[in-house]
Amino acid sequence: SACERIQTIRLQAPTHEVKNEFINSPSKEFSSTFYKNSLVFGSGRTDLTYPGKKIKIPAEGKVLNRLLTSSPDQNGYLKPPALFHSELQDQSNDMPLSFSSDNKWVVFTKGNFNNLERPFSRNGKEHSLYIAKVNEQGSWIDIKALPFNIAGYSDTWPFLAENGQKLYFASNRPGGNGGYDIYVSQRFGDKWSEPANIGNQVNTPGDEISPFVLGGKLYFSSDWHPGMGGFDICVAIKDDGKWSDPQVLNTGINSTYDDYAFVWNTEKNSGYFTSNREGGKGCDD
Repeated sequence: SACERIQTIRLQAPTHEVKNEFINSPSKEFSSTFYKNSLVFGSGRTDLTYPGKKIKIPAEGKVLNRLLTSSPDQNGYLKPPALFHSELQDQSNDMPLSFSSDNKWVVFTKGNFNNLERPFSRNGKEHSLYIAKVNEQGSWIDIKALPFNIAGYSDTWPFLAENGQKLYFASNRPGGNGGYDIYVSQRFGDKWSEPANIGNQVNTPGDEISPFVLGGKLYFSSDWHPGMGGFDICVAIKDDGKWSDPQVLNTGINSTYDDYAFVWNTEKNSGYFTSNREGGKGCDD
C-alpha cells in the first residue's frame, strides 16, 4: 500500500518550494517555533557565545543542545543565529518548545539527550514538560513542571494552542497505541486536565510527533501512515469534534528520509520544518 501511494505522490506537482537554510551547520538544527518576529530552534553547535558567557563542553564531548534564534533577512533567508538565552543553557536541553500566541507563556521539554540524539528517540532517556511565564524582557519566570509528567516515560514536543489554553504534545506513556502518540490537555486557570489521546485516526502503532495546530488543521509527523519513508509530515482536519484520516503532505516537503517539526506562518505564506535528507549540511537541518 505504501509503495503504491508513493508512486501516486511522485506524479503530483509539488505544492511547496523547499530550500535549505544557509544557517544550517554540520551539527543539528531542529525543532523550530515562532516567537514574536523570530524563529527559535535547537542546535548542538558550539561556535556561538552569549555576551560574557561561553558554551560549556563536557569532558566526554557530548554537547547538549542549545536554543538559538534568528529572523529572516530581506531575501527571506534566516540571518546568522545567536544564542536565545543565557539562562537554562548549561543544565539540560530546553527544547522542543512552544510559545502561546500572545508570547506570555512557554512550554518546553527538559531532557538530557545530547547533540547526537533526538528528543523522541527510544533511548531510555526521559523527557518532561515544563511551563513558564515570559516577562517583558523575554526571561522565563515561575518555571513549573506540568503535573501530568510520568516517571519512566517521556512527554515531549509541546504545542500551545488557543492562546495557551490547550496543549498538544507527544508521549510514549502507557495506554497509547504504541510508540509516541499525540495527546491534548485543557487548561483551567492554573490547572491542567488529564491528557487525552487524540484518537486512532491520528495515532498508530508507530510514532506520531511534533504536533502543530493551525486553523482547524493538525500537522504532525508519523513513521507509520503510508508516505514517502521515515517520518513524513501529515495533516488532519477537525470535523464535528474528530480528526479526519491524515493526509501526507506533497513531495515538495516530504522525502524518503525523516521530515518533522512543521510550522507555518499564514501571513508570510511560508514555514519551516526539519529534515535529515540528502543534500543537507549534516544531521538534521
